[in-house]
Amino acid sequence: MKAILLNDTTRNLNHLGCFLVMQNIHDACAQHGIEILASFQDEDAYKHADFIKIIRNADIVLINGEGTMHHDQSYAIELLKTALVCKQQGLPIILLNTVWQENVILNDYIGTFDKIYVRESLSGEAVAAAGATCTVVPDMSFYNPEQISLTSKKPPRKLLVVDSVLPRKTRKLFIFALKNRTLLHCMRSRILLALHPVALLLQRYNLIPYRILTDKSFHRVTGVITGRFHAMCLSMKKGIPFHVLKSNSHKVQGVLRDAGITHDKYIIDVDDLKTYQGHPSFTLDDQAKIANYVAQAPQRINNMFSEIVTQFSTK
Repeated sequence: MKAILLNDTTRNLNHLGCFLVMQNIHDACAQHGIEILASFQDEDAYKHADFIKIIRNADIVLINGEGTMHHDQSYAIELLKTALVCKQQGLPIILLNTVWQENVILNDYIGTFDKIYVRESLSGEAVAAAGATCTVVPDMSFYNPEQISLTSKKPPRKLLVVDSVLPRKTRKLFIFALKNRTLLHCMRSRILLALHPVALLLQRYNLIPYRILTDKSFHRVTGVITGRFHAMCLSMKKGIPFHVLKSNSHKVQGVLRDAGITHDKYIIDVDDLKTYQGHPSFTLDDQAKIANYVAQAPQRINNMFSEIVTQFSTK
């Protein structure tokens, strides 16, 4: 089976979450006999001069929805336009690894997608309310079951603070990190532009007040404070307690609900950072539920790709 992949989020340089998602999509496709002919980073891929020529060699179109398909974002609308062009060429359209929330335009065209796989059940309810069916499958960042070793002879660093996609929240996370005598870790280097003036002053003197988030950032960490969905997912994979800031969609609440834990324990508002004390921690029950969710995720993702191959290989 030959596929076209849309919304290749590796365009977000140094974004650990997007890198892992795309790596895992490629790995899962290879494992299930799906050859990716082309992977498009631009949402308006239909504008490429040779787009029609490329997709005519494909059997299927895979759209990596990630955090795009909510509130009728302009990026999501352009992805829809690309999907419609593919549909006109008779190609099945599979929307996977996606959020879905509070759409109007997208809801009107939800029938464009031959199959929908959402990352969490709140998005599943939104798809159902729009009159379509879908399957809930964990985020692609959970596909690789390997975890880094958290054992070290060095003492724990204790707290890892990770940025947000929103500049206002990132500035407050930066100040929180300074107060806790640690460095802010960012998923994108350009986020430095959104930091507090103190950070820019430090940069002027060649002092870098932040680090790029990598897998090694989680070494010797016993708690995570993050404004990033994928930093939460990685914390879950690694069994590290966390507090995550409220997002601009329900993806965080949805994943925690699907894991079977009360999300109110682990979601905080950015303004709570002013008075935040203590340290993130799991109850033993929540720790077991998260571990079970993480352990089941790879097989659920494999089942998704097997279903795609079985259902669409003859088309």
